[in-house]
Amino acid sequence: MVTRQEELRHAPVIVTASPISVPENQTAVATLEATDANGDDITWSTNGGADEALFDLTAAGVLRFLSAPDYESPSDADGNNEYVVVVQASDGTDAAELTLTVAVSDVSETAPLSNDTSLSDLTVGGRTVRFFSSTGTRFVTHVGSTIEQVTIIPTTSDSEATVAYFDSSNNALTDADSGEDEFQADVSAGRNTINLRVTAADRVTDATYLLIVNRDVLPETASPEILTTSPISVEENQTAVATLEMTHRDDHAVHWHLDTFFGVFDSEKFNLSGDGVLTFKTAPDFEAPADEDEDNDYFLNVFATIGNNVNASKGLTITVTDVDEAGSNAALDAVADAYFADANGNGRIEADDAMIIFHAIESAGRLGDGETGGSLEARQTLLSGLAGAPNTSDDDLREMLRRANVWREVGVEPGGDLNEDGAIDGDDAMIMYYAFSFEDLVGDGQSGGTARFRRSLLAELTDNPNPSDADLKALLRNAHALRSDVR
Repeated sequence: MVTRQEELRHAPVIVTASPISVPENQTAVATLEATDANGDDITWSTNGGADEALFDLTAAGVLRFLSAPDYESPSDADGNNEYVVVVQASDGTDAAELTLTVAVSDVSETAPLSNDTSLSDLTVGGRTVRFFSSTGTRFVTHVGSTIEQVTIIPTTSDSEATVAYFDSSNNALTDADSGEDEFQADVSAGRNTINLRVTAADRVTDATYLLIVNRDVLPETASPEILTTSPISVEENQTAVATLEMTHRDDHAVHWHLDTFFGVFDSEKFNLSGDGVLTFKTAPDFEAPADEDEDNDYFLNVFATIGNNVNASKGLTITVTDVDEAGSNAALDAVADAYFADANGNGRIEADDAMIIFHAIESAGRLGDGETGGSLEARQTLLSGLAGAPNTSDDDLREMLRRANVWREVGVEPGGDLNEDGAIDGDDAMIMYYAFSFEDLVGDGQSGGTARFRRSLLAELTDNPNPSDADLKALLRNAHALRSDVR
């Protein structure tokens, strides 16, 4: 007699342990993990718990708070900063449950938190050189034998910020304990580098700026001077900038070239011919500035040489101005005006914007469309922690919904349909969320991350029942391209 042995079934085993500790003021909790002896796919869901309503759990196991918790004002059922939710891992036949406690820890919020170390004008010998910012860290000036005075003024009056000055050998010149300080330094012929190390008020954030000092040594037979004045203003959508001019006492030919030392500023965006014709390599677009600071002021340093000597150099700012393109680009402008993937309006495309769009699509009945419908309670529960600002009014929350819904209507055209299924929907929003929140796990579509995490988090968000890893990387590239375009 022949019998058939049935396959033994095993319920999933949840690997994630309880409790999980997370700091306040963030929504991310954890990516839950479980194993299944039968090799079945695991789907996650919540199944009770005193604080279940405060969490969001995706089918892939990504657990997050709907609103970032505040340690000083706990919203869990017991008011003790220990949030309880029952999570379930199912293989379609059998299931396992875990009562999970998420413990919210306190974060010191007593010190002023500086997010960057921006400074204002850098003055050398009474002459303003260039604006300091956290995205532009190299500055060029030209002096005689001594820097008579360098003054650095922070943009805020925070007296706890410190500035330290170092020469090219990293030897300390002086320290500044107040908001403003100055120093004097001797410089040798040629190029000198001074590091300006700035530490912000939170004692954590710091940055190092390079002051490149060129001491010009002129031959006795010549007194050259670059006549071209700065800034130079040019209209967008053209490559021509200017023909540089220089005077000197002899009749030797002058040869021009760009300073590429340290990749100075925006020099890689330009061509400079030997006879002084300066052009952009690619015509600039005022609406999408490509300069280092993204402010349409392109900075470069030019050298003029006679023979083998550098006889003069000068820092130039090329300011790109806007041109009315309503006639030829009206359709593109209409799309740009409605390009509202930055749903919370804070100037960045990030995971919070993705979740706003997700809720606007998936919970439209509870939230309304920003004009009508929905409830204040639902909007506060689902959206207030994503607004990027405390004490958000209902008008602000409605505006977020309006931006998200406008983006949904026009986003296909500028690239918001990340999975290219012909519609902006919750899947596109979740692709954005995973791309921006879990870049260390999934990579950016070019490098980083693992195929395992990409499949776990992204596979179900495509129309393809069996997407390849290359397909999943393409989703990530689309998300990051969207982020770059809007920014």
